[in-house]
Amino acid sequence: MATKHKAYYESIAALTKKVKAYDHKFNKANKRVAAYKKSLGYVNEQRTTLTKEVYDLVETMNSLKREIGGSSSRAEVGEKDNVSLNSRLYNSRGGWYPNTYGPTELHMESFKMANELF
Repeated sequence: MATKHKAYYESIAALTKKVKAYDHKFNKANKRVAAYKKSLGYVNEQRTTLTKEVYDLVETMNSLKREIGGSSSRAEVGEKDNVSLNSRLYNSRGGWYPNTYGPTELHMESFKMANELF
C-alpha cells in the first residue's frame, strides 16, 4: 500500500514540475505580448491588422491564465469560479496538510482532472 501512495505522490510531483515549467514559459510569453502591445504605438503599416492580432493574443493569454490559476477578480469578491488547474493540483495533494492515510478517491479524481486540464 505504501508504494501505491508513494507512486501517487511522485505523479503529483511530476505534474507539478511540468506545470511550473509551463508557468515559467507562460510568464515569459506574457512579457513578450506586453512588449508587442507597447510597440503598437510605433507601427505605421498595417496598424489595424497588427492591433487586432496583438489584442487577440492578449485575450488568449488571459483565458489561459484563468484556466491555470482561476479568476483573480472573482476570488477578490468571493464569487464562485471554475476550478482551476492549480486548485485541482492543490486538492489532489490534500491541501496544506496531506493526510497520512493516503489519497482518497476525491484526491485521485482531482489529480485526474488536473492532468486533463494540463
